[in-house]
Amino acid sequence: MKSTLSRWRWVAVLAVFAMIVAACTTGGGDTTTTAEPPGPGTTQPPTTGTTQPPAPQGFTYSVGIISDPTTDNVWAYLDTESDVYNSYVLASQGASLYGQQLPSYQYAPSAALPDIAPEGAADGDNWVIEVPLRQGLVWSDGEAVDANDWVFTFNTVKDLALAGNFLDLWPLASEDDPATEDANEYSLGLIDVTAVDDYTVAFTWNDQPGLAVWQFGTAFAPAFPEHYWAEHVAASADAAGLYAVSGLNAPAFGSDIVAEREPGAYVRNIANDNYSYKGATYTAYANGAIDFTSADGATETWGGPASGDVVAEWVEGPFMSEMLFNVYGSQDAAALALINGEIDFWMNPLSLSRGLQGQFLDAADLNVVANSGVGLFYMAFNTRRFPGNNVAFRQAVDCMIDKDFVVNNVLAGAVISLDSVVAPGNAAWFNPDAQSTCFGLSQEERLLKAVEILKAGGWSWDDTDGDGAPNEPAFLGGRDDVAQGDGLNLAGEYIQDINLIAPGPGYDPMRATFSLWAQNFMNDLGIPVTANPTGFTTIVNQVFGPTDWDMYILGWSVGIFPDHMGAFFHSSGDSAAGGLNTPGYNSAEFDALSDAFDATTSIEEARSLSNQMQALLAVEVPYVVLFTNVQYDVFRNSLEFPFSDFLQGITDGGSGLRAGVKAVS
Repeated sequence: MKSTLSRWRWVAVLAVFAMIVAACTTGGGDTTTTAEPPGPGTTQPPTTGTTQPPAPQGFTYSVGIISDPTTDNVWAYLDTESDVYNSYVLASQGASLYGQQLPSYQYAPSAALPDIAPEGAADGDNWVIEVPLRQGLVWSDGEAVDANDWVFTFNTVKDLALAGNFLDLWPLASEDDPATEDANEYSLGLIDVTAVDDYTVAFTWNDQPGLAVWQFGTAFAPAFPEHYWAEHVAASADAAGLYAVSGLNAPAFGSDIVAEREPGAYVRNIANDNYSYKGATYTAYANGAIDFTSADGATETWGGPASGDVVAEWVEGPFMSEMLFNVYGSQDAAALALINGEIDFWMNPLSLSRGLQGQFLDAADLNVVANSGVGLFYMAFNTRRFPGNNVAFRQAVDCMIDKDFVVNNVLAGAVISLDSVVAPGNAAWFNPDAQSTCFGLSQEERLLKAVEILKAGGWSWDDTDGDGAPNEPAFLGGRDDVAQGDGLNLAGEYIQDINLIAPGPGYDPMRATFSLWAQNFMNDLGIPVTANPTGFTTIVNQVFGPTDWDMYILGWSVGIFPDHMGAFFHSSGDSAAGGLNTPGYNSAEFDALSDAFDATTSIEEARSLSNQMQALLAVEVPYVVLFTNVQYDVFRNSLEFPFSDFLQGITDGGSGLRAGVKAVS
């Protein structure tokens, strides 16, 4: 889901569609319908009376999640059901041409033959890229993976007008010619996808696609098996019909198959014994290069030549027989299950409170691994209507929210305050100069600056107490000692009561805490805001599509390449039309930068444009960016992962590393 281009990496509130193919993974999501904790015995799948396929030999990889997956249909997940827990369950479904190989996120071929995604060549007015596929790859039911699967997936997206992530995974060309008077409507996109032969797929574009559109876009897009899904697509009149189809036991390309789902209790995936990369070996080096040897002995080096120390060596599984996702209703319930030995690993994309960290560190049989995250948690304005459509209002609110105080003094440093839509952990793309207007100011200075911003923007406060002076907010000497503003208005237009919706403390105490402090800071200015704890899925349903909301707090887990900015803020991606731009932000200046970012084939130019976009968003504030997460992975010491020290970590970066995890005594 993105406005400009591609990425199955974004799923609401810290979401990740970790499509694991040839161990190539990327991360991104967060979901939040807070289900009640399952009762005794309800988290184990039935052992008799089912028609589910048996699990292969191996161990049960038992993990905990704190929100109920809402679908087992991968098509629905990529559109209307885009949240992180769906992404964990469905991480192995599709086949992609290329991916980013952990632990270094090295660009690597997956279903494509070894090569860096080819740039293609002009063909008349169009641009054609041909990609040769590896032969011998199969879906979990043994059917061959071939070019027709990419053709089928593209045609399904086009014919059923699939939206959400599909708008970026498979961007469709507009019919306008850039040379005509309708050039402002021109968009770079795909005209067609065809099979040159069974193992060569051709992508025809209306212009040369840049890095964001092709190499880090459609080249990463998942394809799904035509032989299985074609009959369901043919029987579906629209996207909703396709999304209603059960995806249980659908053929998968990756290490596991979604076999069983009991809403509110568990999802059971079983190992894919036909996984094409089972038995492959990998060696990762300090410079990021990866040596790969297939099960039949063929060797490749990605990002080579390799140099430096070996940082990880492993053999691809899966070694598990099944992966059991046990649903709990809160962080505390999942933590207790882990401590008590009910589960082996907690798949938690959220930061941990100091209290939970302490409990885990005190448990002798648990390992705790911390890694930098690149996700962003934010408060969004509805810029389609008053007062969110006023930039001075947005800047003043951003100025008032003292993120450093909340993070350090209230949350005890459990998260990292953030001002940019690119986290500092993503060092290659982070712009340290793209900071909010009031970065580094004291709370008194913030209040004075916010008042100054509002006045300069035409806002004023009424004389509501009759003393002859406007009731402007005033700092009286302490953080809790502020004379609140009253009668705030813009040329006589007053703010109606604002509803700030955010996840509750059971799901995420970090965002719940921020919502209360944001309420207090805005109340100081005289803005009538009330923070209301709300289930994650409820929030998603209220803001992704509908436009009758005020403000909300959610989060994203994003990829390393920063194309998420276009996805979240390009005007063409308005969520009312199926995209990810929930604020409805519409800036010609930003759109131009984003379009140039999508078109460039130069990393250096992309970095410059990325810096400019970060700086502009810091000024115009469609989001108040609040914090980024530390990714804590907590697991029983009976599990062994091929690696654990890498950006975004096992949960958010690797969706549990299910193809490589082993059970050890």
